[in-house]
Amino acid sequence: MSDHDEVAGDLPDGIDSADGDDQRGPWLLALGALAVGVLAFLVSGARSLYRRLRGRGSREQ
Repeated sequence: MSDHDEVAGDLPDGIDSADGDDQRGPWLLALGALAVGVLAFLVSGARSLYRRLRGRGSREQ
């Protein structure tokens, strides 16, 4: 058995290989929420701009 066969044995006590994945979850959730917020903001702005441009067109006729 080589030294690299048992990775968990090389780590300090109390740390296992799953801790990296546990730390990634909250960051992915936060980035996902941020992406949804940015998308909602852009959609809201696009709708507002569309209504504004549509409103100007109907007044000119």
